[in-house]
Amino acid sequence: MLGNALQVARDPAKFFYEAYREYGSVFETKVVGNRWLTLAGPEGAKFMGSAEGKDCLRSQEVWGGLKKEYGSKNLLVADDGEIHKKLRKAFQGSFAKGVARGHYDQLVEVTDNEFESRWPTGAEVPVTWAFQRMATHQLGYLCLDYVPTGYENDIRDAIRNMVMVRAVKMWPAFMAHTPSYKRKRDRFHSIGHALIARYHERKANGYEGRRNMVDEVMEQHINDPETFPASDLIQIVTSPYVAGLDTVANTVGCFLYEVLANPEILARVHAEVDAVFAKGSITEEDLHPRVMPVLHCAMLETLRLHPIAPLAMRVADKDFTYEGVDIKEGQMMYMGYTVSHFMEEFFPNPMKFDVDRPASQYKQPGAFTPYSRGAHTCLGKTLAEVQMMLTMARLFHQLDMSLPEGYVLKKQQLPTPGPDKNFKVIVNGRRHARK
Repeated sequence: MLGNALQVARDPAKFFYEAYREYGSVFETKVVGNRWLTLAGPEGAKFMGSAEGKDCLRSQEVWGGLKKEYGSKNLLVADDGEIHKKLRKAFQGSFAKGVARGHYDQLVEVTDNEFESRWPTGAEVPVTWAFQRMATHQLGYLCLDYVPTGYENDIRDAIRNMVMVRAVKMWPAFMAHTPSYKRKRDRFHSIGHALIARYHERKANGYEGRRNMVDEVMEQHINDPETFPASDLIQIVTSPYVAGLDTVANTVGCFLYEVLANPEILARVHAEVDAVFAKGSITEEDLHPRVMPVLHCAMLETLRLHPIAPLAMRVADKDFTYEGVDIKEGQMMYMGYTVSHFMEEFFPNPMKFDVDRPASQYKQPGAFTPYSRGAHTCLGKTLAEVQMMLTMARLFHQLDMSLPEGYVLKKQQLPTPGPDKNFKVIVNGRRHARK
């Protein structure tokens, strides 16, 4: 009955890699009584990004349950076709790296505040939670001009509950009606209500303060209420937290482990980041790969070895043939597009965290897919990379850290892959005084 469920739950990246090696680019899995077709490897990755793949795959059945959480009409991650294109175009600027442009020093200040309050000298810091809290403050500042102090637990728990019940469906549907679930959800949604109320107040006062995503959303709603109805506003204005909380926090958690586990890499990172912060204010140029090449490649290696989305679920939007296999409309599928991350053909010595890999390895067709592919490629990937680069640069510049003796990274897979909750680092002291 369980079939491959335990293997998928334990380590999906490893399972799909081994299955690809044994069975090829198309194979069937059995998960708790459900038979799912899998399209894997570089072939699957390239298919997702092709015009044919975009035409043959949809996401409605996979993510449509999230609409119930908000009572919304449209949802970017769930909708396909023309409405998806319209939503994507409308929100592209709100999730692009340009959101951070001109605000790097303020983002550093938000990050430093977290170090002072949550990363004291002598502490063993629980990494996942510390980064989740940091990510909520960073995303709130960048996208919404709002730091959600006092709501961090509610945001984290509400998103976890929603994903587990509405998306991956690992928790039964009745959980959405329990008092604890509803209390966390209501606290999270109250942030959206407060931001919308603030928009109306700012509008009445001539838009005082920094323009942010809420202004964009509300103007879209006023100009096109059919596409952006009132029922959708809460899920849209709180979406930066849903999209970025676990994805960023889990990735930088693995990033931190890999660099601390490699003292030679740590020394090279220290040299890069110290040189950047020694000159004063941060600029966009400072975050370019040629300025901090070791840190940048460490980020790429983390995304390769610890993909936050090692697979995707899709549904066949029509009958089509793939690699000689006839696939019927409505067929549920796994897309194992990160299999190539672990293939010797693309990345020699693939299990090595190697910050000296040439950039050309990541650019091979079908080789590197950390943000999914196709119509639903992560909209915020460029902003996420700015956030991760600046966070880790500041972290390594400010703090002297080490792993507990003999610690080897352990990971959890749900609701998203990342370090388990027991992963801690030791803060030995400050490398530099805050300026």
